[in-house]
Amino acid sequence: MCGHLQEPLHLLCGQHEEQQAEGHPECLALGRSPSDEYKDNLHKVSKKLRSEVGLLFTNRMEEVNEWFTKYTEMDFTRARNKATLTVSLDPGPLKQLLHSMEPQLRQLGLPTALKKGVMTLLS
Repeated sequence: MCGHLQEPLHLLCGQHEEQQAEGHPECLALGRSPSDEYKDNLHKVSKKLRSEVGLLFTNRMEEVNEWFTKYTEMDFTRARNKATLTVSLDPGPLKQLLHSMEPQLRQLGLPTALKKGVMTLLS
């Protein structure tokens, strides 16, 4: 199961059973091909169980759907994603940033300089 969802699902469901196994043992139970599947077309579900994908069985469907609809988690953006916010920096000292970040920011095109060990944004 996805590591970041284990704790919230435990709180939601009240019980938590962790499965530590290589691969996806549920793929074997569902069947990996039409010849060894438990019911018709379950091998298609089995093919989707890769990486951080799992199965959740519940009899509290409405509550679980509502929880997943409201669930959000902060994450860092990945390369090539469009920015959702505009950040403006005024010229002057940038005390919130470490001096070791100055060369990287300069490589990205920001006019910066170190003045007395403090990164400063030039105009």
